[in-house]
Amino acid sequence: MRFLYYIALQLYGFAIRLAALRNEKAKAWVDGRENWREKLPHKKTGIRFWFHCASLGEFEQARPLVDYYHNQGIEICLSFYSPSGYENRKDYDLASWVGYLPIDSPKNAKDFVSAMDADRVFFVKYEFWYFFLMEIKRRNVPFYLISARFRSSQPFFRPFGTLHRKMLKAYTHIFTQDKASMELLAPFNLPAMHAGDTRFDRVAQLKERRKEIPELDAFCNDSFVVMAGSSWPHEEELIRDVYSDFPYFKWVIVPHETDEEHCQEIEALFRGECLRYSELEKGNHDPFKRVLIIDRMGLLGNAYPYADLALVGGGFSNALHNILEAAVWGVAVCYGNNIAKYPEGIDLAEAGGGFLLADVEEFRQLLNRFAAPNDSQEAGKRAAQWVENNRGASKKIIEVVAANAD
Repeated sequence: MRFLYYIALQLYGFAIRLAALRNEKAKAWVDGRENWREKLPHKKTGIRFWFHCASLGEFEQARPLVDYYHNQGIEICLSFYSPSGYENRKDYDLASWVGYLPIDSPKNAKDFVSAMDADRVFFVKYEFWYFFLMEIKRRNVPFYLISARFRSSQPFFRPFGTLHRKMLKAYTHIFTQDKASMELLAPFNLPAMHAGDTRFDRVAQLKERRKEIPELDAFCNDSFVVMAGSSWPHEEELIRDVYSDFPYFKWVIVPHETDEEHCQEIEALFRGECLRYSELEKGNHDPFKRVLIIDRMGLLGNAYPYADLALVGGGFSNALHNILEAAVWGVAVCYGNNIAKYPEGIDLAEAGGGFLLADVEEFRQLLNRFAAPNDSQEAGKRAAQWVENNRGASKKIIEVVAANAD
């Protein structure tokens, strides 16, 4: 089984190199790992903690712990698997080193883990790389999986999952997001606990550190604002189909992909009847245009407070983006109903702050309902309370890690 795993990874690496000839993301994946041994961190001079995240979303789950340990004077090293994580956080100022995790193999794992020389290791959510896990375990380094979420369809819980079950045993402690994951792990008698989702602590941090956006404030100008956050084409088309029916609303689109080609595609949907944020920054503000495209990365978390209703992307494709970022601000949230992998979407709906959409007609009905401001404000209050009720995962993890050190 281990041999098959190794061969599969080599084939995967070969496939990505082929794809890199035509695909920019694949090229970034390959280029970022070129000569990776020459880019490893310097020899540590004090205590060092290593955090590994698949991508940007997982990094946000790690942030409360990274902030806490950095403030304790601990050196932070940060690795990513995907370019979307690395490219957005390669200059992260709380980390002494940021880089890519090389493809999993016995030699790569030995060289990388040796150079990292971490006193504690934290993997986030669902990163399972056999040779890395075994090398960390062999060195007896305290090793934690945080904000983990498991599904019964995963190999850990299938008859052929022997190798994956061995990976679970590499961790010193597993912290799950939900109770359902704990139930799946129960038969294995692993050191695990339901701590919750650290993203609730992260968005609470963001709220405390709010940065105002004057250009967005000027555009919204006390109107009822619908904001599409991390939107995919489906959400952008939903807005195109309804915006003419609500002439007193304003619409802010923060696309998941902000490249020039996609921004032009959004402009075409509205036949040019929209502004770009980059134009507002230059002072070019047309008061008769009601649709704004945020064509810059990194603004969404501080943009949500200007919304009355958030339409979060990915929910129609079972790839829901972070609904907590909107809910923490007391904003009602809606999203597509194809969210089997994202139970937080169901939880927020049950709390009265989230609304699942099947199609454009349900979106139109919700907008008609929220034309009465009291309804959206009440839903927003429930969303904010839902976030508050679920805070505290980071504290639980920090306490267990500290107890293991004693």
